[in-house]
Amino acid sequence: MNKVNFSYASDIEHSFTQRLIIKTIEIVTGKKKLENLYNQYSKDNNNPQAFWSDILNVMNISFKNKSNNKIIIPKKGSLMIIANHPFGIVDGLILCSIVSKVRNDFKIMTHETLKFLPQLDKYILPVDFSGNDKTTIKNNIKTASNAKKHLENNGVLIIFPSGSVSIAKSLKSEAQDDEWKSFPAKLAHQTSTDILPIYFDGKNGLLFHL
Repeated sequence: MNKVNFSYASDIEHSFTQRLIIKTIEIVTGKKKLENLYNQYSKDNNNPQAFWSDILNVMNISFKNKSNNKIIIPKKGSLMIIANHPFGIVDGLILCSIVSKVRNDFKIMTHETLKFLPQLDKYILPVDFSGNDKTTIKNNIKTASNAKKHLENNGVLIIFPSGSVSIAKSLKSEAQDDEWKSFPAKLAHQTSTDILPIYFDGKNGLLFHL
């Protein structure tokens, strides 16, 4: 079994001090437990398509559709799923879990760090947040182009238009997304794809906001 580096700390994106702080926070907030859960899961010969639902089960994460309508994923044809982003990785896991029960031709635009898991590689369209240098811009243009091609090939694309996790201004207020980027709207216009909007109700806790 290949060793997986469970960390958001990047040699390219962060300084030595930043990497040290990130890794310390990860250790304190349960990195070792996540590694153990993943290593135990990887010992079994699991179906890659079921990875998303399996991980939610392993982590004891459940979700409930509180709307009056069922979440309907068409069995074929292009579809773009857009959602707010209050929890972080869990939002993506839930959406991928929902889609994976109907289709296998889906991709999610998300932080490039998530490509560290080999099971996720075919489903990830990596977004580089490391800066505005030529390499970063080139990589993100390539990802944008691949997202458009995926929709033109009748695939499913999952995207968080804000590009960042929602933050609440106070303990009593709701978490608010940053201003949504125009890219998803451009994609929808260029590809004439169907759109499924999803709203996640809730927010991260005090520790996250601190």
